[in-house]
Amino acid sequence: MTEPTPWLTRRRLRLLVGVLLFVASLYMITYSGRIESSDSRFLFDATESLVNSGDFYLNLTTWLRPPSRFDASLSYPLETVNAEPMQMFLAAPFYWAARQRPGIGMLHTVWSFNVIVGAAACGVFFLYALALGFTERTALLGALLLATATVVWPYSKTFFREPLQLLFLLLTGLCIERLRAGGYRSLRWAIAVLLALIGALMTKASALMALPALIVLALPSLSAIRLHNRRLVWGIIGVLGGVVILFAALGAAGVLPGVEARYNVFARLVGASSEHLGTAFSAYLLSPGGSIWGTSPVLLLALPGAYLWLHEHRYRIALAGVIMALTFAIGYAVLNGAHWAGGLSWPPRFLVPVAPFLLLTALPVIERVLRKPISLLGAAVGLVAAYSLWMQLSGVTLWWGHYFNALPAESGGLADWLPAYYDPAYFRSVVMPSLWGKMPWDFAWAEYQWWLVPVFYIGLAAGSAWLISRE
Repeated sequence: MTEPTPWLTRRRLRLLVGVLLFVASLYMITYSGRIESSDSRFLFDATESLVNSGDFYLNLTTWLRPPSRFDASLSYPLETVNAEPMQMFLAAPFYWAARQRPGIGMLHTVWSFNVIVGAAACGVFFLYALALGFTERTALLGALLLATATVVWPYSKTFFREPLQLLFLLLTGLCIERLRAGGYRSLRWAIAVLLALIGALMTKASALMALPALIVLALPSLSAIRLHNRRLVWGIIGVLGGVVILFAALGAAGVLPGVEARYNVFARLVGASSEHLGTAFSAYLLSPGGSIWGTSPVLLLALPGAYLWLHEHRYRIALAGVIMALTFAIGYAVLNGAHWAGGLSWPPRFLVPVAPFLLLTALPVIERVLRKPISLLGAAVGLVAAYSLWMQLSGVTLWWGHYFNALPAESGGLADWLPAYYDPAYFRSVVMPSLWGKMPWDFAWAEYQWWLVPVFYIGLAAGSAWLISRE
């Protein structure tokens, strides 16, 4: 069918390519190829097993997760990764390609996975902003803020699954927007919504917690609900809910070998506990040193942005961002219990997928600033964006372990040490810069003085910026 508005033009596709190249080039400059956690080791091990053996057994990390039992019916007495498979499926080509060339590190190649995923997420954000009716300048600035002023940048250095979950959820939201713009009559966009949602669920089962926000995004306008057919609303809820129920039923039935426990919603709800709810919820959403806005201050613009959305009687985007932040914060707090902090990672690890949806809420503010940059609002937004950039530089320049080693002995080097979330003396934006010059840079090229590497990517980024700005 004919698109209701010209959405993708040749110029916009050129801008999209520029965004992708610029962000990927930036992320390659700060790429380190460093193993950041045991979770990532397990994912890499399963990727290696998938390529070489066609299974998800852990053989390289048996010393970390030794077999808990011996089953004579198994060919190998090894544990499985017990993680949703999408990351391994998509990272397998990286491992396979590196294996074809002697001298190229398989692990180092696989660790570039989130460089591509992070850049793709920023490209999708650009398209999403255009789909919402914002100007190209607003969409570009929003995409660049997502790339440089939020936790997406630090996580581009990792092999965690949160960036891929973010990408699929953002794709789901974009496809919903296009389906909605076409009056819910486009079969290809409906299929795209389902495929993107399945991708998110196969990356992390916690994508189930995004369902309320996605339903809000999919709802027609209030006038359409009143004037047309309420069955449409129930149809949207039924289709999205049906996908979730399908995965939950498969998990409960145990027909997803090796990962059925991840999708067994009923068993996980039975084991849920509110013991750490207050602590985790506060750390995720309220603490200045470790919340989603504490480590990505630019997301504070979602507050005035929500007001502007509501003032124009456009409720979906404002409500979806808030709902997703609440469901992820509450869900992880009650399901993960004592492990709410997510290990030795950059906080809040589990709320990384929420970041772009909150930034979408901030788009009206960004558009107002672009109309009149020399203003009090422009100065305030500039300061917030500058501090956000400082925060991300704190996360990409040094190995995260240096932060935990720099904390007082009473912290035990643990990520859930609460003073780090509330005492400015222990904020990452304070501690990490104090280590600059004392600790080695966490860039792959720095150790070997391969200065041509950043020069190449700076040149590529500059060329991409020129492509973006070209009329």
